Amino acid sequence: MAPRVCWDLFRAPANALIISCEAVSSHGTAGMDCVKVEDGHVECQIPITEALQNSYGTLHGGCTATIVDVLGTMALLTKDATRPGVSVEMSQSFLAPAKGGEVIVARGEVVKYGRTLGFTEVRLFDAKGKLLATGKHTKAFPS
Repeated sequence: MAPRVCWDLFRAPANALIISCEAVSSHGTAGMDCVKVEDGHVECQIPITEALQNSYGTLHGGCTATIVDVLGTMALLTKDATRPGVSVEMSQSFLAPAKGGEVIVARGEVVKYGRTLGFTEVRLFDAKGKLLATGKHTKAFPS
């Protein structure tokens, strides 16, 4: 589903920066709005709804992993909308909790884009700019 969504995002006019990513919600990022899509960079806002919270009322770690997966892939798709790749490695570091009801900012960037591998980093911030989590995602481009 994400490759189709991203293809639609990248065909949009350059001045259409606020784009709803409703089709990506099936990946566990319901309510995510993409506010910036540039070459090698994607930025989205995600409300921490009850559905995304753990039993402590904060963003569930699995949702953070999903955000790293989705935004890393979206950032790669800004390079070539036909090559989403397949995951070969992914990791997350949790630095601070994202509280329920907050809207966080997630930024995905391509670190290196090669012929066979793509490397991305994703960072999650609260509304005040505090770093909440980081993630790395490596994808292979099968021939």
